[in-house]
Amino acid sequence: MMTFILGVSKQLEEHAERDAHGIDTRAAAQAFLRRHPASYPQALARPSLLPTFGNQIKGLPYTVIVNSQHRICTRHLGPVDAAWLAKALTACAPPPLNPCALHGCHRRVI
Repeated sequence: MMTFILGVSKQLEEHAERDAHGIDTRAAAQAFLRRHPASYPQALARPSLLPTFGNQIKGLPYTVIVNSQHRICTRHLGPVDAAWLAKALTACAPPPLNPCALHGCHRRVI
C-alpha cells in the first residue's frame, strides 16, 4: 500500500527535492506521519488505485488537488513549484458567491 497525498502542504518547498518513498503498511505510514506531520488529509490505499487518480504510469511525485465537492480539480506528474500551486489553487477555487443568488437583488428602475 502507499500513502496518497491529497491536498497541499506548507512543507512543499522544504521537501521538494527529496526522494519519494513508498509506504506499504498502515503502521509505517502512521510512524512516518508522527515524524513528519502533514497539514492535509492522508489516505492509505493500494497502488492499483493510482490510475483512478489519473496516474496511469504510477510515477512520483504526483500531485492531486481535490475541490470542495471532493472531485479531482487538477493533477500533475512531476515536481511542482509555488507558482504552479498558486495557479492551480486559484483555478480550483469555487467561484465567489453572488449575494443576489442568496437573497435576491432588485434593480432600481429610473
